[in-house]
Amino acid sequence: MSTALRSLLIMGLVAAPTLVSAQIRIVNYNVASGPRAGSATILDAINTDTVQGINRPVDILLIQESTSVETTTQAFADLLNGLPTTPTQNYVRGNLNGGTTGGGRPSVIYNSNAVQLINETSFGNLGTSAQARQTLRYQFRPVAYGPEADFYVYNNHYKAGDTSTDRNRRNIEATALRANLDLLGEGTHAILVGDFNISSNLEAMWTTLRASGAGQVFDPLNREGIWGDSSSFKDIHTQSPTTTVRYSGQTPGGMDDRFDFQVSTGEVLDGEGFSYIPGTYRAFGNNGTHPLNGNIDDPSNTAEPLAVLQAIANSSDHLPVIADYQIPAKMSVAVGSVPSRVIEGASVSVPVTVENVAPVSVVVGADELDFAGGGTGGVTGSFVGTDPALDGGVTNFVTLSTASVGSLSGSVQVTSSSQAAANPTFNQGLQFDVLAHSNGSFSASTDVNSLTIDFGIVARNSIVPTRSFVISNLLSTNGITADLDLDQISSIGSVAAFNTNLSTFIGLDAGQFNSYTVGLTSSSLGIFDADYSLFVSDENLLGAINGTTLQLEFKGRVAIAGDANLDGNVTAADFAALQISFGGAGQWGNGDFNGDGLVTAADYALLQQNFGSGGSFAPSLVLPSLASELRFDAVPEVNTLGLVSLTTTIMAMGVWRRMRIHRSSTSLNA
Repeated sequence: MSTALRSLLIMGLVAAPTLVSAQIRIVNYNVASGPRAGSATILDAINTDTVQGINRPVDILLIQESTSVETTTQAFADLLNGLPTTPTQNYVRGNLNGGTTGGGRPSVIYNSNAVQLINETSFGNLGTSAQARQTLRYQFRPVAYGPEADFYVYNNHYKAGDTSTDRNRRNIEATALRANLDLLGEGTHAILVGDFNISSNLEAMWTTLRASGAGQVFDPLNREGIWGDSSSFKDIHTQSPTTTVRYSGQTPGGMDDRFDFQVSTGEVLDGEGFSYIPGTYRAFGNNGTHPLNGNIDDPSNTAEPLAVLQAIANSSDHLPVIADYQIPAKMSVAVGSVPSRVIEGASVSVPVTVENVAPVSVVVGADELDFAGGGTGGVTGSFVGTDPALDGGVTNFVTLSTASVGSLSGSVQVTSSSQAAANPTFNQGLQFDVLAHSNGSFSASTDVNSLTIDFGIVARNSIVPTRSFVISNLLSTNGITADLDLDQISSIGSVAAFNTNLSTFIGLDAGQFNSYTVGLTSSSLGIFDADYSLFVSDENLLGAINGTTLQLEFKGRVAIAGDANLDGNVTAADFAALQISFGGAGQWGNGDFNGDGLVTAADYALLQQNFGSGGSFAPSLVLPSLASELRFDAVPEVNTLGLVSLTTTIMAMGVWRRMRIHRSSTSLNA
């Protein structure tokens, strides 16, 4: 990134303060070999300090002038762990004591619930013409993030004084730091903190830090100038909080210098990943209302309550510097329920919710999550989006491919392009079956959508054999098939004349059938016809549709046994029809009244039994005339029983014939 571009970014960030909340609060403080009586008050106030909506306990405390990590540093860790404002935090110290020629050394305390200390190292040559104290470099990683989210903090206490030798030694230290930082390369997120002991931006060490290159350093305040003894910079001065000595060894002089800094590489100022939150850099206890070269606890100072300001003045000859930083985004992806079975042509959208779950308490405590995703294989669709932290996620949709029948597979993939995002890639495989539509049929092998069951003509009060039929779900030729549901049966016509066990059903497997029967009630004469509409559909899955309605008809006629011509009477005309076909194959119209396919004496017996039925004439006047019409030579292969019965009948008819002839003759003779 060019120097000009970085400068523009910084100026833009500073110019647009926003009410925000930080995830990581970094504080640097020259404690002057403390802690002292007011140190707990200061830390407690920092933990509750609210700037631009931010309120968060210290996450990293970098101190200068620590006697050792085992003494001074541990004492401050104990203070933090004992404060009522940090009951759930777990503060631990670093383990490395850097080299020093006097005036203590830099060290660190951090909240292990928020960050991990990955590495700590010290560097720099000590000597009367070199560094006064070694530089401490700490590599931190936000908890629950990977190495890509690591950031570095350099902790320095540069040589004090304003001689040319002092300025040169500060530049030697800056040069060593810059060389170390440059080796980390472009893209490094690094913060430089400490007691810089400089009064203006004209110092050589400042120029060294700000020189172009991989580790170029930027001031988030972007306020260049002669900081010391200038009312223009009174609000960022950090030394000294008192004009008089309030403890042994304190340096007085009043508030007139910007000695304490938090500066960083440009990567920390670009608003991406781990980044400084604009407007949160401040010298704690200083809002510019104190007198220049005066006491920080002057009654004119409105920055903090007086007790806090007095604690600052009584505890050190420096003010703490605070800045708040956002952490990278953290991606979570939830794929909605995917049906295991759908039907071809179904429109199946699967929700994919992408959420920024960075562990923060307010939105800008984390970088926004930029993401893109979509489906592969049997899953189609794509999407892009952005989700701020605490936003509840963004729901997008992918679609299952259902145009082809079969067992399909695919995946949902999501990637985040946000800098150093945690869990930046997601891939979940999906499997599902696409079924062919069900196909209802009255046949188990072919597609038959209409069926008529005709009982023909049956004799009244006869036993009518039941008929059987099936409803099947034909197996599709192109693969797996949906189950068949018979949802509704609608009927019209002579429904009461038929007895059937037909009923609705669900879930008839492909290739299977249900069997049914139907019977005709023969107790009443008449012509009967019942029509049924069978409304079928696919099983209740996505893509289900109604199938072709199956049409079923039952019909039949109940007549008087012997009424061959179906005129409602059993007469000689019916006998004549029987006579013609007697002994052979037949049907109702030519004398087969019992439905066995033959015209026999049994049919004649039914005719004889019902002869005269349906009319108002006397049988005694008709039957005798029939005997002469029955010819045995026209009856082939009459069985013995039928022949005996028929002969008996004919003989009786012959008697009636003679009687009739005799009566007729008498009439004529008269």
